[in-house]
Amino acid sequence: MLKYALPAIVHQTSNSLILGTLPGDQSLAAQFYYMHPRNQFWRIMQALFAAEPGTTSAERTDFLARHGIALWDVLHAAERDGSLDTAITQPIPNDFATFLSNYPTIRTIGLNGIKAQQLFERLVWPTLSAELQSRLTVHALPSTSPANTQAFAAKLQAWAVILQHKQQV
Repeated sequence: MLKYALPAIVHQTSNSLILGTLPGDQSLAAQFYYMHPRNQFWRIMQALFAAEPGTTSAERTDFLARHGIALWDVLHAAERDGSLDTAITQPIPNDFATFLSNYPTIRTIGLNGIKAQQLFERLVWPTLSAELQSRLTVHALPSTSPANTQAFAAKLQAWAVILQHKQQV
């Protein structure tokens, strides 16, 4: 089944971009990022920034803006049955050259999981200009998905790299 990404959540003041692969079925149904109840993304954000992200899409969007975080996915679309990244075939990347040119304050990219990293390195990075590549710092992060059974504390420690680029608005 062909599935499409959600629109990016980004603000003119965003300095860090977190990229997943493609939203899971629960996130697509809710039309918002990381909505599977066992996905640890929002819990990690709360712990990193010592602030409650809220529960509604509007509250979470405001939370991201306050902390300089943008969310999007590596893929614009792909074939995938279910929600597992391992089931992705025929990936089509988002247009990052245009996106990053439109948001020059973004200096850091966090790749949420191994599949996001692999797809970004294969389909996106080689298409970016040397100028864009030189302004970006890219971090591979452990997946917040419930499929990644790594301990929360270890995930949180790895994700703390985002704080190096934190910008309060």
